[in-house]
Amino acid sequence: MSHSTNFLPNREAELVTWGANFAQLLLASPETYGISLEQAQAFDVAFEEFHTAYNVANNNMTRSPANIEIKNEKKDAMKDMARTLAKQIQGMPFVTNAQKLE
Repeated sequence: MSHSTNFLPNREAELVTWGANFAQLLLASPETYGISLEQAQAFDVAFEEFHTAYNVANNNMTRSPANIEIKNEKKDAMKDMARTLAKQIQGMPFVTNAQKLE
């Protein structure tokens, strides 16, 4: 998590990797980052929904305009939640700079 306002990757494949890492860190120790277990779990659900929709939209057998739209909606929801959580984490004085960069 960077201090930059645009810390999320632009490429979707990189966003999948980033989201998996963020979810894993939050689920492993939410209190370390100043968030609740419920918030960590909610982000994990949002990430998994995006990841599933991403896979469907990128599979030649299931790629369609409707599935691409679903993927985009799930991506936007996950990114919104990530930004909200990142802002909360940035405001926690006990979260180290090293943790924020993870």
